[in-house]
Amino acid sequence: MKRDTFLVALGLFVVGYGTNVSTPFLVLYRDRLDLSANATQLIFVVYVVGILSTLMLAGQLSDRYGRRRLLIASLALSALGSAVLIAGRDSFVLLMMGRVILGVVSGLGLGVGAAWLQELMGPAQQHKAALVATLVTYGGFGAAPPLSVLYEWLGPSPLIVPFVFHIVLTLAIIPAVASVH
Repeated sequence: MKRDTFLVALGLFVVGYGTNVSTPFLVLYRDRLDLSANATQLIFVVYVVGILSTLMLAGQLSDRYGRRRLLIASLALSALGSAVLIAGRDSFVLLMMGRVILGVVSGLGLGVGAAWLQELMGPAQQHKAALVATLVTYGGFGAAPPLSVLYEWLGPSPLIVPFVFHIVLTLAIIPAVASVH
């Protein structure tokens, strides 16, 4: 895999990872904030609203502003989403805002990143590009929950440290993605 393709794929992985860091903590949020069952379900709903609202615009924005800019923006928003979720550990409103941000990140970054991979890999490798995009996206989706749970079992401050890890990881990949042409 070429360097640029690898870096965009890594960006997709990090976006996918960031969108699911918080998922295993819903029980902790519910208990910590004394949330009702409906409020806990709303945490999922606002994420989906963020995805759906952004999916309708992502293609047009990507064509207008470029894949690189939007994937970088998505990564930056992903880090912001994690920061808001850190603050949201004590605030239902901030928790909801963080989940909406992560929904927007999913709708924006994952589609744009997959399209960029297809452009980088060229028409002869469209199937391979789709496979790579799927594998790294779902790899990120799948890696975050078990790592978050493992950290919850073994480490202090589970509603802070996994998100800080994601922020650091995201900030490290942004310059690499920015270097892709």
